[in-house]
Amino acid sequence: ADVDGDGDLDILGAADVADDITWWENDGSQNFTEHTIDGGFDGANDIAAADVDGDGDMDVLGTGEYIDGITWWENDGSQNFSEHTITEAFDRVQALYTADVDGDGDLDVLGAAFNDDEIAVWYNVVPEIAVAGNGTEISNGDTSPTTADDTDFDNVTLGDTLTHTFTISNNGTSATDDLILSGSSAITLSNGTAFTVTQPAST
Repeated sequence: ADVDGDGDLDILGAADVADDITWWENDGSQNFTEHTIDGGFDGANDIAAADVDGDGDMDVLGTGEYIDGITWWENDGSQNFSEHTITEAFDRVQALYTADVDGDGDLDVLGAAFNDDEIAVWYNVVPEIAVAGNGTEISNGDTSPTTADDTDFDNVTLGDTLTHTFTISNNGTSATDDLILSGSSAITLSNGTAFTVTQPAST
């Protein structure tokens, strides 16, 4: 797998006795430099590389037979890895595999355990995008202003001039997915001759 994203294939390894999860960096001329991701992963016996979090770089997954565990290490894009536990209750896990089992566009994790006599799958739950307007959550399909969602700007006295700003934001847990307003007019206004809509600046 191309762990460092430089266009050549690197090597990954899991060492059962040494309890190591390691990768060897290929300089493009098949000279390899060793990098230890985890030097204390008890019973390391299988390893895989996949873009688990969908951010465009290769993360690393491993099984630890003696901790009954499946773990993945998040690559920050500069080959600094952060550990995330998938399970520590899969008795004598022997193997893992990644695939989009539920067809939702991200990679799920499958594993096989010797003592449990099981093949199991762990579904990858994508971080949530939650759309809010002026701090109040807007439900999917909500297109009409109401007093409940603060999109009507409350009462206006007849003849008064009033200026309000309505800010749409993403308050979800996703750190990588931006809220994108698209189309020739990302926001439209109906029956509002006294109102104007300003489109966000292009970035």
